[in-house]
Amino acid sequence: TGSDDGAAAKPTPPPKKETVSDPPVDPICELSIDEVVPFSAGSATLTKHGRDLLEDVVAFVKATDQIQRVFINGHADEEGTEVFNLSLSKKRATTIKQYLVGLGLERNKLVARGFGEALPVIDDQTEAAFRANRRVDSAVDLGPRCGR
Repeated sequence: TGSDDGAAAKPTPPPKKETVSDPPVDPICELSIDEVVPFSAGSATLTKHGRDLLEDVVAFVKATDQIQRVFINGHADEEGTEVFNLSLSKKRATTIKQYLVGLGLERNKLVARGFGEALPVIDDQTEAAFRANRRVDSAVDLGPRCGR
């Protein structure tokens, strides 16, 4: 017969699961362009504020030789027809591309795209939402080194 010292046996903890962590990310692959260039309603004309933001973008791109391409993404608010907004968003992106080329970026690295009203940052029918959605943002392609 067994000994009973009055203490309950401690349950055995479940085996620890092995965690698989993601490989470390090359810091260069985390690069992004945070500047968002705003536009007035129905306009593809750059403002002084927009030109100042783009000068920062040019400095960033010129200082980062790993950038393969810069995607210039034009957007519009929901005021107006879808056809008009798509055309306007393409004009906004093209305006920015031309300005960046004028500041010394290589034309063949710049891709202007228009998304119309399809990708709002704020999905609402308020003036604040419309203002936020009238914009051009950018994304960088860092090539195969970063899986893009």
